[in-house]
Amino acid sequence: MAGAQTVTRIADTVALVVDCIEDLTTYPSTTQPCIAVDLEGVQLSRQGRVCLVQMKANHSRIIWLLDITVLGQMAFDHPSSDGTTVRDILQSTSIKKIFFDVRRDAEALYHIYDIDMNNVCDIQIVELAVRKSNNRAQAQPYLNGLARCVTDYLRPGVQWSLVKERGVALFSPNVGGSFEIFEQRPLHPALVEYSAQDVALLAALEEHLMLRFGPLAKNRFSWGYRIQVASENRLREARSPFYDEDGRHRALAPAI
Repeated sequence: MAGAQTVTRIADTVALVVDCIEDLTTYPSTTQPCIAVDLEGVQLSRQGRVCLVQMKANHSRIIWLLDITVLGQMAFDHPSSDGTTVRDILQSTSIKKIFFDVRRDAEALYHIYDIDMNNVCDIQIVELAVRKSNNRAQAQPYLNGLARCVTDYLRPGVQWSLVKERGVALFSPNVGGSFEIFEQRPLHPALVEYSAQDVALLAALEEHLMLRFGPLAKNRFSWGYRIQVASENRLREARSPFYDEDGRHRALAPAI
């Protein structure tokens, strides 16, 4: 469930890409722009295929599903009336983007579409920092996934879990699904819901986590810097020709 306050729109024409860009970049002068982003795809990596890019700005109630299967590179490079593209937004140093575990997303965007992202905050790193500041990361030296973080910190209710389960049942090979279903058009309604709700709560999760720093966070600004560095390290690793996107090491908490 994306949320009663949100509207989901699929951008599968260049005209809708323009609408998407204008929505994402038209914000009040008093607002610091921030966009929650996620990707869905087939074997999401430099060897795979990007199917959707989900985006929601903090000043908007619209969740955009940018249809990469239909539009391909045009989705990133078709300009709005003022010349802005989705590529510009992702690469902007002035517009903050929040992801949850940016590694595969960054790898796919960089190696397939030559998009080198800037100003990215990885919420998975924020959650790890919160545990470290409360002296809990040593007891659990692993990263937590999105579902666990949303459930533990936001407690969104049973409908959120049901939407997650319906989506996973369609695409996860572990339960008889296939990631190729993300390339079928029209997109299955359960996948529309699943994809939308993955970004719907990211901003709320970040806000909640920023209030949970513990007694070891004497200077929250220092934690902010460490989160920034760790997020940038993930972008740098994703660009590397030697990056290994698989393996148990991905679940281990990095030093921050």
